[in-house]
Amino acid sequence: MALATTVAIFLSVLGRSVLKDLGATIWLAVVFTVVVASAGLIVGAALRADRRQLQTLAIEFACRNTAVTILVGVVVLGRPEIAVFGLVVFLTQMPLVLGAVAVTNRWNRE
Repeated sequence: MALATTVAIFLSVLGRSVLKDLGATIWLAVVFTVVVASAGLIVGAALRADRRQLQTLAIEFACRNTAVTILVGVVVLGRPEIAVFGLVVFLTQMPLVLGAVAVTNRWNRE
């Protein structure tokens, strides 16, 4: 609930910035998500994790704390564009990660 509230607040404040930079930012978010999920798989493979642990590591590596990213970007660094990227990454990651979970759960059942 807190994350949804944070996203709603930042969308209301940064909505125009999000829309302006959405085209470039969404591709960066997809690449970022794929790269860090792959890193999770590589770490899991190096540790000889089983299939379910690999899935968990890929998801965990891909999902980062967006609220902290936004907070650090705006408050600590004074750069609202970091908040826009964090928000777009979150909004991009959720469908990607949920889709990956659905596919791997189906794969695990077969």
